[in-house]
Amino acid sequence: MKRTGSGARKVRMTETEVTAAASELSSLTSKMSSAAQLRKEYPALNWQSGKLLNGASRTAIEAWVNSKYIRK
Repeated sequence: MKRTGSGARKVRMTETEVTAAASELSSLTSKMSSAAQLRKEYPALNWQSGKLLNGASRTAIEAWVNSKYIRK
């Protein structure tokens, strides 16, 4: 990625960089709309920020839960 000119706002990106940026934006937009839809459908839930656990092992999930919710 290269800036064009001094202080200019235009940025030159390679095709690969554009594709990667578009993919990230699409993924983020999808996640945001999914979260918004869930909040709308289940307004009585106490929504809190958390961690995406897709693909996490059982051990990793247990460790995360223990670190957040189980006091020793």
